[in-house]
Amino acid sequence: MLNHGYDKFTHFNEYKNDFMNFLGLGMRGSLALVIFAELFCSAMILIGLFTSLFTIPLIITMGVALFMAHGGAIFEKGELATLYLIVYVGILIVGPGRYSFDAVIAERINNKLA
Repeated sequence: MLNHGYDKFTHFNEYKNDFMNFLGLGMRGSLALVIFAELFCSAMILIGLFTSLFTIPLIITMGVALFMAHGGAIFEKGELATLYLIVYVGILIVGPGRYSFDAVIAERINNKLA
């Protein structure tokens, strides 16, 4: 997902006039939120920092991509958005795992409390 966000970030001027206005914030505002989700939130999930919090913008972004941009075509042009949506929901449910910064932080908090 980082490459999608980076592409939108580096080509912002090309995307800003044709991007979907899905929240009524304008095309630029919507594009900025998608860039935040795809670039920043993906990076935070990759390192495992505040994973549950940062999956929520990505779930919303993939839901909008699947149902609004691709018309709900789960097995056709929206296949990649569907795959990402399933993975992000799975990460939200399961959590970051033991090899993440979230786990390190939780362990240090538990050690201080014990």
